[in-house]
Amino acid sequence: MNSTFSFLLKALIAALLVWLIAHRLFVQNDFEAQWQLFTQNLSAAQVVWIVVAILLMPVNWYLETIKWQKLLQDNIAFAPALRSVLSGVTLGFVSPARLGEFSGRIWHLSPEMRRSAFYLSNLGGIAQTAITLVAGAVCFSLWVNNPFVSGIVIGLSVVFLLLFFRFDVVNNYLSKKDGLRKAGFYISDEELPDLRTQSIVISFSLVRYLVYLFQYVCAFHFFGIEATVFTLTIHSGVLLLMNSFSPLLPALDFSFRGTVALYVFREISDNSLALLSAATFIWLLNLVLPALVGYLFIVRKEKQS
Repeated sequence: MNSTFSFLLKALIAALLVWLIAHRLFVQNDFEAQWQLFTQNLSAAQVVWIVVAILLMPVNWYLETIKWQKLLQDNIAFAPALRSVLSGVTLGFVSPARLGEFSGRIWHLSPEMRRSAFYLSNLGGIAQTAITLVAGAVCFSLWVNNPFVSGIVIGLSVVFLLLFFRFDVVNNYLSKKDGLRKAGFYISDEELPDLRTQSIVISFSLVRYLVYLFQYVCAFHFFGIEATVFTLTIHSGVLLLMNSFSPLLPALDFSFRGTVALYVFREISDNSLALLSAATFIWLLNLVLPALVGYLFIVRKEKQS
């Protein structure tokens, strides 16, 4: 990569990271009040919840890295796979609808692996979305009695599960497009995961979802939302379901996510500061921190190139 272009690209990514994080914390958000609430709750009784949430963060990305390895048919070691995943988080963070995630993931892949990585990255995302929809449908039905909406979510769950397990059908359709084939933008059926690998990927997606769900439960407990673990789990599942439909930049959609959190938890708490503080904490833990680490991997990769 041209050194001038490389420098400008890294500078642009860094500027976007700084601006988006600062905008989210200090313009869209009352970070000072949230920080005060955080420090107030660092008591012996409360701190265990936040410690558990923090310890689950590396578990979350470990699971995603193993998923990525399996989708790539174990043709990549764990360390470069982790760098690939976190670099994807970085570019997804600064791009609309996380469209840059694929570009970040291929940053650490060999040229011969990059052609199929686009499809495999999307396949992993489909698996995670399918689990979010399936679990969300269960949580939604326990949260409110609305057969119409529950039916829509169940229908979407079935669609995504079929799309994941029968991606070969989609691939056969895409492979017939001359434009994609001429551009080398296709994947052979042999490169698609078999049923055993698909089962492993969907299982890791489920465990990762449960980790993410419990992180929310821990955060809400820590910031003072008084409810049972079961109640917080159901509401957090609905929150994750609704958040999955957010079309905005991951760094700028907190107005949407915050509104959803206040709406979903309205019958068990009117403590908006606590609810928004929990959402901010999870955002910092599971998105901002990995995005910053991913940026360091991108810079290091360019220095080594």
